[in-house]
Amino acid sequence: MLTLKLKGGLGNQMFQYATSSNLAKNKKTKINFDLSFFSDIEVRDIKRDYLLDKFNISADISFDQKNSISGFRKFLAKFIVKFFGEMFYYRLTSLSSKYLDGYFQSEKYFKNIEEDIRKDFTLKNEMGVEAKKIEQQIVNSKNSVSLHIRRGDYVSDTKTNVYHGICDLAYYESAIKYLGEKIGEIKIFVFSDDIDWVKENLQVENMNFVSSCEVKDYEELILMGKCEHNIIANSTFSWWGAWLNENKNKIVIAPKKWFNNEQVNDKSDIVPKAWIRL
Repeated sequence: MLTLKLKGGLGNQMFQYATSSNLAKNKKTKINFDLSFFSDIEVRDIKRDYLLDKFNISADISFDQKNSISGFRKFLAKFIVKFFGEMFYYRLTSLSSKYLDGYFQSEKYFKNIEEDIRKDFTLKNEMGVEAKKIEQQIVNSKNSVSLHIRRGDYVSDTKTNVYHGICDLAYYESAIKYLGEKIGEIKIFVFSDDIDWVKENLQVENMNFVSSCEVKDYEELILMGKCEHNIIANSTFSWWGAWLNENKNKIVIAPKKWFNNEQVNDKSDIVPKAWIRL
């Protein structure tokens, strides 16, 4: 049994699942989801929900709401990650450990089972009426581009803002210009957790604003993947939208600076090499 400590928003949960799924297949074992993070308000900066149940997860899993893993094992996991890094911890876990706790924000942890992960991250149920309408608009549009602007706690929470920062308007304007020069006129589908701010501040032609209370966040992620090309934020949410895009000729534009923390930037390999960084 491999116990996975799930935490964070949907994008992070997807990275954690994909990594644990690869390990579980190698070890021929079952995955136990430790969901204690979602009920423990003392360890969360903001409210997060478990959302992997919206997908066709194929791994053999069970659930642990109370987290029966020993305190020592959890402490050891955090100690190893802090001082030796996630890759070392991942390799150690593949050999002996039964507890996985980290973010594992890179496709290198599951690239070898890419097709399995793509199947796992299809929606279990049909999208809602509004999401289906947008899907048809995307499918019927030439040179469709998803553009994601992440604000929310990246702006409102001081600690999060210092660590992550936000992509400025200049980044999005340069990304739009880059795509226009490469592929011609584009149709932009805008996703954001602060769509009103985007409407007021981003002045660009051919924009269709997707995000609304009628479209679920996991539906938004799938809709991003339906676009031919993607402009993502420094966000695991839009990372997955772009990664799930199956267009073989897709152009994905990602920010050159993923974190405000320069030391983390130096070590990060979250952005696939084929993606364009601006």
